[in-house]
Amino acid sequence: MKRRSPIITLLVGAALAIGLWIASMVAASPAPAGSGSGYGASGSLATTSAPASQAATPSQAAGPSVTAGPSPTASGVLLGRGNFAGMDADGGAAVAIAIHNNNVVAYFCDGHRVDAWVSGVATGGKLELTGMRGARAEVSLASGQATGWVMVNGTRHMFSLGTVHSPSGLFRSVAVVHGKMIKAGWIVLGNGKKIGSLEVDPNSAAPVTGTAPPLNVTTLTAVDDGVTITAMPVDGETGSGF
Repeated sequence: MKRRSPIITLLVGAALAIGLWIASMVAASPAPAGSGSGYGASGSLATTSAPASQAATPSQAAGPSVTAGPSPTASGVLLGRGNFAGMDADGGAAVAIAIHNNNVVAYFCDGHRVDAWVSGVATGGKLELTGMRGARAEVSLASGQATGWVMVNGTRHMFSLGTVHSPSGLFRSVAVVHGKMIKAGWIVLGNGKKIGSLEVDPNSAAPVTGTAPPLNVTTLTAVDDGVTITAMPVDGETGSGF
């Protein structure tokens, strides 16, 4: 027995050394990947979370925003602006309507002895316009057309007008010629044809009305009885003349 003691002692020491080595290897091993929790270096419980790039932001979750564009009016005239011109149903007179921010100016003339200016405000695609000496008009706007009637000197004139753009449209001039006030109006149709009338003493109860002098749409001038007068567009798209 005494000769076996050193061997036993060596075996026990070797077993103890192996056990300590295994224990140290286990303690040094990292935590398994994907574990939901563990202890940090301070000994407090630490919780893992998904990377920030995987979390959806509120804007991503809601999708892209959409901004609505402007809506046309019932007439197709964007934001209540536009110009209409054409002949009446009988083909004997012209009618022009200009709308700017729903304010309306309209003119009717036969190029000879009959004319009338009326105005008002557009409401829901409907126009109810009034002017001097009992002139009035009712107009409906729909699908790019202005349809209705104008009453001048007790006579109703029906019309249906399409949209026009510069240099077509409505023009007006107020001036003093040889000491007398005159008010001239011209309607330039889409085909370039011009029809105009001129009132002498337009604010009187019975102004004298005749044919307006030819309008130069390039210079916006006309010559009345030797005097050059200047015209201004009444343009619903630009707001000129309102």
